[in-house]
Amino acid sequence: KSIFIEPANSNEPKYLEVSMGFNPDRIMEPHVHILMESDGHGKENGVGMDENVKGSYFEGGGSNEYYNSYTRNFDCRFNIMISSSNSTEVTMIYYVIKALIYSMTRDFDLNGFKNLKISGGGLSPQQQIADKLYLKSIFMEFDYDMTVPRFWNGKFATDIILENTKIETR
Repeated sequence: KSIFIEPANSNEPKYLEVSMGFNPDRIMEPHVHILMESDGHGKENGVGMDENVKGSYFEGGGSNEYYNSYTRNFDCRFNIMISSSNSTEVTMIYYVIKALIYSMTRDFDLNGFKNLKISGGGLSPQQQIADKLYLKSIFMEFDYDMTVPRFWNGKFATDIILENTKIETR
């Protein structure tokens, strides 16, 4: 109850907090650290930067021009690391979060996080603190598409002009 329900209280540090990134200040209390492990080249990329696959962009302001859009697919992996000084807390939080993620699989897919894969396991901290700290991680892997307009519509240089300048010495 004190981990999931009760609000933060200075007298009861056993409340669950979540941080984007690693938070060393709360490593010994129940804490969820959300870490991005990788964001790499995806499997569903077409030839030619998938130009206008997801439509083109209209430039307003009276110019009435369309600009190309480019779409790329990425593979992403997040590590949801759970830490605490109590192994039972870590295990309980691990299974609750894992169940919540599984229950939201369809929602992730509808929001563009495709092919969700979930795995997890225990982590081994450094030997000096191994008897005081417990860690478990849930790994979320998914694909997503990123579509951007062509931001620059200029032209590359086509000519190089060199002018001879007379240099005088005295």
